[in-house]
Amino acid sequence: MNTNTSPQDLKQEVLEKIQSGEVSMKSRRYFMLKVIYTVALTVLTAISLFILVSFLLFSLRVSGQFFLLGFGFRGLEAFVLLFPWWAFLVTAILLFVLERILVTFRFAYHSPFIYLFLSSVLAVAVVSYIINATSFHGSLLDRAHKKNLPVVGGYYQNSSAVRHDRGLFRGVIVSIGDNFIVIDDDDDIRGMPDLIRIQVPDNMSMVGLFDIGDRVYIGGDIASGSVRAYGIRKIIPSPTGQMK
Repeated sequence: MNTNTSPQDLKQEVLEKIQSGEVSMKSRRYFMLKVIYTVALTVLTAISLFILVSFLLFSLRVSGQFFLLGFGFRGLEAFVLLFPWWAFLVTAILLFVLERILVTFRFAYHSPFIYLFLSSVLAVAVVSYIINATSFHGSLLDRAHKKNLPVVGGYYQNSSAVRHDRGLFRGVIVSIGDNFIVIDDDDDIRGMPDLIRIQVPDNMSMVGLFDIGDRVYIGGDIASGSVRAYGIRKIIPSPTGQMK
């Protein structure tokens, strides 16, 4: 467009483009509805991210899978295999959608992509951590165990499950020996006795480490009705009644 065009000529040029259909006129109502839709979609996407990421953190904690990170290479391998990658993928997609929505706002229009993306990730991480620190997901888990949580109840029940097929166990210590402990596992395990003998790692001293009545999380190998552990961690209940 010529920069020397007069306002009258510019007005005439715009009118001609409108008449030719090259440019369409939008009512004020259209723009108001677009703003409302964009804001609503932004809020819905953000809330979905907060709930999903906080649930992801909750499931890793309540199942005990975070403990695997302290069990050496075997624990790290199990953590990677058991990580809920579906939730990670959905989170990545929602973050991308949120970033695409945010760039339509004037305050973010000229912001570099990386800054906008990292800001979104930081905001989601902080809010999700705060939600996870409350009893929000814990109360939903209780409802799921009572069969009083439709639609997502199965996800919550699975979130607290321990994968025995991967050699992971969680239970209460009922007996302690020189190099072993016996636990009453939280779940009934097909093909295993009610009480499970856990052979502790050779480099682990039993002196003052555990007491009868402690709840523990264990990673190990099943052999002849007992478990040879490669990692054991005492479960300490948090103020909200969840383990940490």
